[in-house]
Amino acid sequence: MFYKKILPIVSAAILVFLTLTSGVFAESDNISEEKVKIMTASGEIMPYEELTEDNVKIKREQAIKLAKEFIKNDLIKNGDEYVLSSIYLEPKWIMGRVTWTMDFYKSKSPGGSINIGIDADTGEIFYFNNWENYDNDKNFVAVLTRDEARVEAEKFLKDKFNIDLTSYELQLEPPNTYGYKMGGVKEQITYNFTYNKKINGIVLKGSNIHIGVDGTDGSIRNYSHYDLDVDMSKLPPVEGIITPKQAMDKYRKYTSISLQYITTYKEPYYVTSRPKIILAYVPQSYVSFIDAVTGKPVNYDGSPAEITNVQYNQPEEKPVPMDPDAKISSKAIDEKEAKALAQKYKTMVEEIFGIKFDENQSYYQPSNYNSIDDIWNFSWYLYDENQSANLNLTIKGKTGNINNLSIYRYNYENDIALKEGQHPKEIVERYNWSQCKEKTIEIIKEMFPEQYGFYADRNAQEPAFDDDLKKTVRAYDYAFTRVVNGIYYPENSIYVSIDRETGELTNLHFSWSDFEFPSVSNIIQKDKALEKYFQSIVPTLGYFVPSKYDKEKGRDIYSDTPILVYSFGTPDYGYSGFLLDAVSGKLVDWNGNELMLEGSERSTDLPEHWAKRSVELLMAQGIIQDPKIDYNAYLTRAEAVKMMAIAKGRLYYGIDQYTEQSYPDVPEDDKNYFYVESAVKQKILTDISGEFKGDEEITKEEFVKLLVNLLGYSDIAKYSNIYTLPGGFKNISTDAKGSAAICYALGILPAKDGSIFDGSSKVTWAEAASSLYKALAFIK
Repeated sequence: MFYKKILPIVSAAILVFLTLTSGVFAESDNISEEKVKIMTASGEIMPYEELTEDNVKIKREQAIKLAKEFIKNDLIKNGDEYVLSSIYLEPKWIMGRVTWTMDFYKSKSPGGSINIGIDADTGEIFYFNNWENYDNDKNFVAVLTRDEARVEAEKFLKDKFNIDLTSYELQLEPPNTYGYKMGGVKEQITYNFTYNKKINGIVLKGSNIHIGVDGTDGSIRNYSHYDLDVDMSKLPPVEGIITPKQAMDKYRKYTSISLQYITTYKEPYYVTSRPKIILAYVPQSYVSFIDAVTGKPVNYDGSPAEITNVQYNQPEEKPVPMDPDAKISSKAIDEKEAKALAQKYKTMVEEIFGIKFDENQSYYQPSNYNSIDDIWNFSWYLYDENQSANLNLTIKGKTGNINNLSIYRYNYENDIALKEGQHPKEIVERYNWSQCKEKTIEIIKEMFPEQYGFYADRNAQEPAFDDDLKKTVRAYDYAFTRVVNGIYYPENSIYVSIDRETGELTNLHFSWSDFEFPSVSNIIQKDKALEKYFQSIVPTLGYFVPSKYDKEKGRDIYSDTPILVYSFGTPDYGYSGFLLDAVSGKLVDWNGNELMLEGSERSTDLPEHWAKRSVELLMAQGIIQDPKIDYNAYLTRAEAVKMMAIAKGRLYYGIDQYTEQSYPDVPEDDKNYFYVESAVKQKILTDISGEFKGDEEITKEEFVKLLVNLLGYSDIAKYSNIYTLPGGFKNISTDAKGSAAICYALGILPAKDGSIFDGSSKVTWAEAASSLYKALAFIK
C-alpha cells in the first residue's frame, strides 16, 4: 500500500471547550421560534431561508434543459447518453448566489458522471466536473504537453463562455506537481490551470477561473468560475498607496523567527514517513495582509488587526523548563510491564474523574511506529446518558516512556438542555486562573513525575474574557512545551483544561518523543537567517474583498467594497510558512526538503531533435523529471530503471518497511532504492544476484530486456528459438533475442528509425525516450 505523507502540524492550538457546543435535535417539525433562537445562538443549527422554485428565476425544468444542452453541445459528443439522477437548489454558494446543482450519469460502459451547477437566477454555468469510469486495463498516455493543454483550455473558455482572458493572470503551476504522480500509465493525466481576475492590472483575490484539461485527448474535465461581484465605483484608487518596499518593511516589523527543534518527515513512499529532528528557524508572523492605503495590518473581514506586543514577541530565546535538573530513567519493557503501567494510568484517571471505565472496552496491540520500534497502545472509554470519557495512551517498548496520553471528558448537560429547548446554563467562575493553574501543575506532576520537568510553562498571561465569554467558556486552558538543549521542541507539549466552576480536570493531552536531538553547534546566526528568510518573500499587491461569517445565514457575507492589500509569500509557493535550516541555511519545507524556487511556469524549452516530442510527452507524464535533457548522453542503468518503474505505476506497487534489500549497493537511504525495489516487485528487474551498479551505462540489449519485462511479456520472450530477427540487428545474445524481436514487432526498439540495431552499443536519452513513450500503450 502506498503511504501518503501527511504534513505534520508543529504547534497544536490550545483546545477551548465551550458549553454551548453543537448537538443533534431529533424533532424537525413544529420547532418553536424561541427554540430555534436558542439553537441558533448555540451554533447547533445554522438556518437559511427554505428555497423553492418560487424564489428563483430559472425554474427546475429550464435548469435541466440548460444543463443537457451544454453537456451535449459543448462538453461531450455522446451527451445524450447521460441521464439526470438528482437536482436540488443549493443556497450556500459564494456571494450568496443560489445554484441549481445537478448530477447526470451514464450507465453505458465504461460509465461516467457529470456534476454541474447553474446560477438559479441567470442560467450561467458556475462549475462542472466530468468523470469517466475506468479500470486497470486502460492506459493513460499523454498526447498533449502542458503548454498545448493550456491552448485547449483558453480556446474552450473563449468559445463556450466568451471569457476574455486578457483581464486574467495565469497562476504559476505549483512546484513538484509531478512528484505526487504515483500511478504511472494507470493514472489519469489532467492539467489544471487557474486564472486570477485582474482589475486595473491588479489581481482580485478570490475571483478566479479553474479549468482542467485531459492530457490524453484535450477534453475538458472540470471548470469553476468564482466571480466576486464588486462595486466598481467603490474601488480604491492606486494612487497614494504605500510601495512594495514600505509594505515589506511593515511585514518585517511584525515578523520574527524562532530557533526550534522540528520533526521533519522524509517521504520514501515505500514505508511510513520516517522522522528526523532538525534545528530550524521558524517564522513567527501575525500578519496576513497589510492595507496598501493605511500601511496597517488588516483581518480577513477588513477590520484593522490589533497586533499586541504579546502576539508578535517571539518565544523566549532561552526557555527554562519547570525542572532544569530533570532526568528520565528509560528502560525497555515487555508486554506484561506495559499492561501494568497502562492499568496504573487507568486507575489514576478513574480516581481523578470519579468514574469506572467500561471494563471490556480496552484494547492492546503492539505496532511498528514510524518503522522505528514497538509501541504499546491502550484505550478505555465510558459512555452513558450523562457523559462520555476517554483515555488513550501509548508506551514505547524500548524506553518504557509514555509517548502520548490523552484524557477527554464531556458532559451532556447542555446538549440535553438544548434539545429540550431550554436556555444553556451560565458558567459561574468559582476557581480563578491562578487556582486552576495550580491544579494543572499538580496533575501533570502526579501523572508524569519524571517527564514534566522537561516542559516550560507557556502560561504567562491570563486570558481576557468579556462578559459574554465569562458566561460561556467552561474551562481555563494551559500549555507547556518541551525544552531540549535550551530550545523549544513544540511537537512535545502538554495541554490541560480545568473547569472554572468545579476546578476539575476536563481534558489533558501529553506528547513525548524518544528521539535523538542534534546539538546546537555550527548553526547560522539569527540575524543572517532572518535576512535570508526575508529575501525569499515577495509582497504582492491585490484587491481583497472582505467577508464575515453570518451565523444566522450560515455562510460568509462578502462586502461589495474591495480593499487594496499586500500579501506575502514566495512567488512559487504563494505562502511564507516555510523553515530555514539552521545548519545549512537552506529554505526547507516541513518535510525537510529544500524549496526549489523557480519563479516561472514550468516549460520544457527543449532544443529541436527527432526525439523531442517523446521527451516532452514523457515529461508531461512525469516519467522524465529533469527538464535539462542531453539527447545524446548515454543512459545509466539507474536512470532506465527509474523511468520504467514510474511508467509502471508506483501507487499500485508500493514497497513496505519489510521489503528486503535486493542489491547490496542500493541501501534503503539510496536515492534509487524505491525505484529499484519497485522494479523488482514489478518484475522489471528479475536478476537480483550481485550488485546493481546503477551508474553503469546501459546497453541496448539490456534495455530491450527490461522493456519487455515492463510490458509483461518476459514469459514468452524467453523462448528464443521461436523468434527470427530481420536484417539490421547485430550483437544480440540468444538470451535477448526474444526481447529484441518483441520490441521490433511492436515498433518500440531504442533506435532511430532506419538505423542498425547494435545490442552492444549504449542507449542515448533520445533513443530511450522514443522507445519508452511508444511502449506506454502496451504496458499491462
